[in-house]
Amino acid sequence: ASAIAVQLSALRSQLEEATAARSGADELHRGTEEEIGTLRRELQEAQRAIEEARTIQGRAEEAARDLARKESESRKEAQEQISGFLAESRKMREGMEAKDGIAAALQEAKEKELLALKEETRREQETCRTRIRELEAAAAAAESQRGALRESEALQSELRADR
Repeated sequence: ASAIAVQLSALRSQLEEATAARSGADELHRGTEEEIGTLRRELQEAQRAIEEARTIQGRAEEAARDLARKESESRKEAQEQISGFLAESRKMREGMEAKDGIAAALQEAKEKELLALKEETRREQETCRTRIRELEAAAAAAESQRGALRESEALQSELRADR
């Protein structure tokens, strides 16, 4: 009878240990499920941000094309204006110096404006590229964490199978 009582006590102790282990595994499983959900949300946010950055980059590229078109039009317009000023100055010798100065000032002002627009577009494109690289790195990190969670899930499945 005492041997049975000892065995019964040992079995109770093993049952308590198994119950505690199962409780710990269940808690780990819940924590892992929550972390998986959080990582999925973070991955979705990163993907949305990447798409947003690509949209912004597309807009910046469109702005650069518009700027190039405007620059071409401005150069043509400036050339036409200069030609007009020169023809007019030939007709009116007394006003030649003044008109040449105006044409040069207009050309210089337009070129400065075009250079400023080019620089601004270049900075915006660089900002977009930097943001895309950051978002792609964040997405890679999230994907890496997702892989770690998959391994954790596999280990949990093994634990459940062992039970």
